[in-house]
Amino acid sequence: MSSSTLPDRLSTKVRSIEAMLDHRGVEIRSMKRAGSLETNQGVDSGDRVPDPLFTLDRLEGEIAPRAVGNIRPNTTGFRYFLDATQKTLPIWRFGLVPIIITYAVTGILERDGNGEGRLLPGSLDSRHTWLIPRNTGNSSADDLIDMLEAVGESVVDPIAGNPRCRDQDHEAFAGQFNRIVDCAYQMAGDHRADIERIALRSWQVNPERQFPDGWMVVDGRLGDDHPQCVGVVKQLLTQHLHSADAEVLFDLEPGHRTTSFRLQNPTHDESTSLARTQWYMRFWNADGFDANHALIRVEAPHQLGIPEDIDTIAAWIYAERLPRATNDPRWPTLLYPIHFLERILKRKLAEMTAGWPS
Repeated sequence: MSSSTLPDRLSTKVRSIEAMLDHRGVEIRSMKRAGSLETNQGVDSGDRVPDPLFTLDRLEGEIAPRAVGNIRPNTTGFRYFLDATQKTLPIWRFGLVPIIITYAVTGILERDGNGEGRLLPGSLDSRHTWLIPRNTGNSSADDLIDMLEAVGESVVDPIAGNPRCRDQDHEAFAGQFNRIVDCAYQMAGDHRADIERIALRSWQVNPERQFPDGWMVVDGRLGDDHPQCVGVVKQLLTQHLHSADAEVLFDLEPGHRTTSFRLQNPTHDESTSLARTQWYMRFWNADGFDANHALIRVEAPHQLGIPEDIDTIAAWIYAERLPRATNDPRWPTLLYPIHFLERILKRKLAEMTAGWPS
């Protein structure tokens, strides 16, 4: 092992660190068999709660159902599909201080005119970050942070580095094991979103792109307002439509969308001009299922506002649900090219964490 780096594979990385800790006489409590936080808590890649000041700007009149055109798969204007996957693993515990590492892998699928997909050259990116709180009063945790940073490892404080946790009393947080784990899990999601944003920005200037005019689908929220790019949100954790609008939403028939809207800020600050065009769609029949069954929410560029153009993008998205990825429990809201890309990314993630207890 180099004096300035640790092995890439998690199992060998951990063994190397444990050898160094043992040499220093540091006692640790293993959490290797705890399983991933994604398995225990579920992946939050859905909606965030919007600012309560935001109001609904209905772009096509009242919220109403609108039929989506039916076109053949692989004939849409989508040529690129971006996704990321993550695994967040508790490793040790020093008293009440959890030591957690998160891995994230992102990539872009490029599809040619014949419907054949390949990983876009240069788009595969994998990163890992240690999530360890600082200033907890635990000297062993502090020593580990110093050791990791000395060999080039990335360490982030899940309390101070987390906008949803950092305003809390740090000392109170430091003694609450479960709250630290929750903050770390939130940070892991931010870590994954960061590398997705980097991948998206790199895609825009990637000279290897064969289809400069091809549109992209991002699995999840769109984040920045990008032309020729839509986000498909599968986990609807926040309800954007209410009262009579919500009845229209939950009564949507398969192959229909709601009319479009934007979330606008009544103060009319600069964020208003960046409000994305959005709508909901239902892919499959929901009779007998939960009201959210097969529902997705689409985030599109602000510039997209003409109903006929929205109809075109909605028809493209609807076509991409085929063939059904029925071996995946999320198939009612899953686009097949995203399913195909996820299999590639998960293989890479499995290589990085090979040998670790599942």
